[in-house]
Order: sequence, then C-alpha cells, then structure tokens
Amino acid sequence: QDTSRLKLIENKGYSLEALTGDLLQRRKKPMKEIFGLNRKKKDGTEGAIVDLPPIEVMQRDPTHRSKFIIYSAYDAEGTWNLREKLEQKLKEMEWLRGKNL
Repeated sequence: QDTSRLKLIENKGYSLEALTGDLLQRRKKPMKEIFGLNRKKKDGTEGAIVDLPPIEVMQRDPTHRSKFIIYSAYDAEGTWNLREKLEQKLKEMEWLRGKNL
C-alpha cells in the first residue's frame, strides 16, 4: 500500500484533481475545460492555445457565473469527500504506538 501511495505522489502529485480522481473515482474538470477560450490566430480563426479568463471575470460575468458557482460547489464537495476518505484510510491504518520516526 505504501508503494501505491508513492506512485500517486510521483506520477500525479497532490492536486485536488489527481486525488479526487484516484481516491474517489470522481473526475474534476480543469478550469480551462469549462471556462477556456481558444486564442485567436492572426487570421481570426481559433487557435489551439486555450486561455483562461481572469478569475474576476469568471466570478462576475453573467456568461460564466452559473458555471463558476457549479464548479466551486463541485470543488468544495470533492474536498470534503476527500477529507472523509482520507480520515477513513487513516483510521484503518495500523499505527505503532510509542514509536517515533
């Protein structure tokens, strides 16, 4: 089990997206996927580069506001569920009492 935790850290890190995906099987959509806008090329067509509007725009602009509220609530719920899952895993672990590292 320590090996699987190490792999998680090495390969994906501690991001909320990685942890909720691996521990909760709950995909967190990246902000660019929800709010991203394709940068225009010089000829006016959409390019491959995706830009993210400033956070204030996503929060306040009526075109983004409802998506931002849903995104934020999903994030908060995922964080809470992750906390619950990690607490459960810690309680299930065997601990060495009276020993230190």
